[in-house]
Amino acid sequence: MGIIGERLKLTQVRLAISRQPTGKAATKLRWYGLKGEVQNILNKTVEPSFFSYEFRRQLYEASPTCAICKNQIHSFDDSRVDHIYPHSKGGKTVLANGQLALSSCNARKSTRSQKEYVDDGGINEAHILLQVGHILAAGAISGLVLEYYLKLLCDQQQPPLIYGQIDGISKVNDALKKANVYDGIQWQQIQK
Repeated sequence: MGIIGERLKLTQVRLAISRQPTGKAATKLRWYGLKGEVQNILNKTVEPSFFSYEFRRQLYEASPTCAICKNQIHSFDDSRVDHIYPHSKGGKTVLANGQLALSSCNARKSTRSQKEYVDDGGINEAHILLQVGHILAAGAISGLVLEYYLKLLCDQQQPPLIYGQIDGISKVNDALKKANVYDGIQWQQIQK
């Protein structure tokens, strides 16, 4: 078992590793036991980079809607919990920093924040997708960019207009209309 194996203090963990029994319980025991010992060796706490299955299930059952593109998620297996502020940039794996997303949206957003995603050419990506015939994906990305700029417009008002973190284009647009940010002619043009 090497140096780490010699340092393992828990007999159960050592046996679970040396005998290599199968099954979920043995795998968990090996993983968490070894992880705990490695953390002790390094004297550093490793924060998880993924959300629990239970949290993902809870988000899906509450509203199976992608927080990134706002499309419905038709299958639980096609959902992921996305870090709103990316883990790779110091974002914590806590409930307040998690949002339900389609697997493809989560992968496309990657390690970028929503602002970085929009600034990195989200609209150009939508244009390319449209050219190759992926109309729904192009529309979803265009919607994300539009939502970002509408929320930015809300934030620039004095006082800033209030909207929910998960509010989509319609609710944000309605808030702008209610605050008379658009004049009647602009509003009619937007609705066309």
